[in-house]
Amino acid sequence: MLTHLSFVRNYAIAAACIIVLSAYLHKDALMIGFAADDYAQIAMMRGIYPVPRAPLSLFTFSDGSAAENRALRDSGFFPWWSNPKLRIAMWRPLSSALMWFDLTLFDLDAFAYHLHSFVLWVVMLALFALLLRGLLPPSVALFTLALFAFDEAHALTLGWIAMRNAILAAVFALIALILRYRALEGDEREKRWPSLLAFALALLSGEYAIAFVGYLLVLELYHSRGARGRMLAVAPWAAMLVLYFAVRAAFGYGSYASGTYLNPFTETGDFLREASARLPMLAGELALGIRSDFWTSGFTWTLELVQLGFLPETFLIDLLPFRLMLQRIGLFGLVVFALIIAVAVRSEAGRRARFLFLGSPLALLPLLSPMPESRVLLPAIFGSSAAFVTFIYAAVSAWRSGTRRVRAGLGIALGVPLLILQLVSGVYFGCYEVSFGPMLADAVRSSILDPKLDSPLLSAKRVLLFAAADATTSIYIPLARKVLGRPAPKSAYLLTSTFAPHRLTRVKASEFVLERLHSGYTTGDAYASTFNIRPLRAGQRFSVDGMQVTVESVYRGRPMRTRFVLDLALDDPRVLPLIETTSGLRRVGIPAIGGSIDLPPPEIPVDLMRF
Repeated sequence: MLTHLSFVRNYAIAAACIIVLSAYLHKDALMIGFAADDYAQIAMMRGIYPVPRAPLSLFTFSDGSAAENRALRDSGFFPWWSNPKLRIAMWRPLSSALMWFDLTLFDLDAFAYHLHSFVLWVVMLALFALLLRGLLPPSVALFTLALFAFDEAHALTLGWIAMRNAILAAVFALIALILRYRALEGDEREKRWPSLLAFALALLSGEYAIAFVGYLLVLELYHSRGARGRMLAVAPWAAMLVLYFAVRAAFGYGSYASGTYLNPFTETGDFLREASARLPMLAGELALGIRSDFWTSGFTWTLELVQLGFLPETFLIDLLPFRLMLQRIGLFGLVVFALIIAVAVRSEAGRRARFLFLGSPLALLPLLSPMPESRVLLPAIFGSSAAFVTFIYAAVSAWRSGTRRVRAGLGIALGVPLLILQLVSGVYFGCYEVSFGPMLADAVRSSILDPKLDSPLLSAKRVLLFAAADATTSIYIPLARKVLGRPAPKSAYLLTSTFAPHRLTRVKASEFVLERLHSGYTTGDAYASTFNIRPLRAGQRFSVDGMQVTVESVYRGRPMRTRFVLDLALDDPRVLPLIETTSGLRRVGIPAIGGSIDLPPPEIPVDLMRF
């Protein structure tokens, strides 16, 4: 008895040390403040969002109706090229309720919101440590906890208040797993209602919970016998999912026409096409530590590698060749991931944790719907981290026992470098993001709230943002200013999101043309697809309040030449043309009729040389 208590105490102390160290490494996330969708949700709660929103629908950015989309385009919250049927409506009522809780208690104290997320995140890590204690040998469990806790996926999840839903969903999903595992191990297989209730709360927190279904189904199947027994075991979970999707659809939740969130039920073709590229990218991160964020934001050191001659110059202006390279590496990662899972499942040390190993690849399937980013991988990392450490433990154990030493040596030679790569990548990129986050967020807020803009924005009737390097600036100027009590325009229109340079030619007093100067696919183009997955066509016309837009030429669905006609002359003092630079939002000098100027690519309002 004393030995058991000593083991529990020692394991708890070691797990607590890992959690405390991870919390310390991520502490800067507390200082990021409000960003992006946080402003939209506060605006919804305060009744200043462009369209009215129900109290528990704070993740419904558009319900897909023509009236809402028109209002959102007229306000500039959706850009002019957004699909008229665009729907981004996530059913997260419990997460919405917690935002109301924060607003009621903390008003606009962003630190308190982040602290709330931080506490839930620590609870999530503690629950994972509790789950691992009964599944794996102590050393394997602790290494698994460390590998998970230091993963870079936590950086944006913690730094973005609106991402709290992923943490909350994981907390309730882990409770469901722990309760169900203990019921099955205690031969109380019929005692299912506590875990079903916990998982229902996970689903109400966010659709990230769907990715945990694979763990629960495999757990049930491993503890069931016969075809009938297995069907009866998975039936309650299947029924809950069917009910969830039915209720969600009945109330109009889901997504449509967005390149960021693909609906496998209503956009099956688009989903399958994108999934074939997204799966290797996500598996590449799980197995090789290659960040999924590179898919949308490009490689961190592309410029340096081009200068050294390791990459062609085209990589600087075109993300697609780099994506192709990532996809090929990701296919190798997919094979490695499958090998790791297979070895972990067969190992004696991981006998009880097999549902975690096999649940991880199943968790990837729902994660193919959002655009590949490290933050979406959280549900899959629970199982992949356990499989990874178990794989190495099995290889080391086989080597020590002298059995199959060649195979064991190959396993060690593969697993140890990859484990080191995973840890180094996780700590480096995670720490980089959370330490850079407060600087970036503060710079963006300062840019939006620049006192020099107070008077121009208040008197402006047409605010034209020619280009912006971050989503917060591009669509949140009016909302952020209203939320924070500063003079705000009625609307602000983003004219292009690409990072390519443009030539602006003034055709008439109120008419101008933007011509893109290179056709390379940039991270801004990836952002543009958030609002319309459909490729644009030459001749298409769009209309927003006070502005008519005609797409005159395209390249692979991307506008190369676009004509804009305003209801006011460009030199009217009520027209405010802006571009984002390292020093903030700056006015664009409009040429005389018939004249042209070249606009540089937008830049985030941070001097990176100081970081």
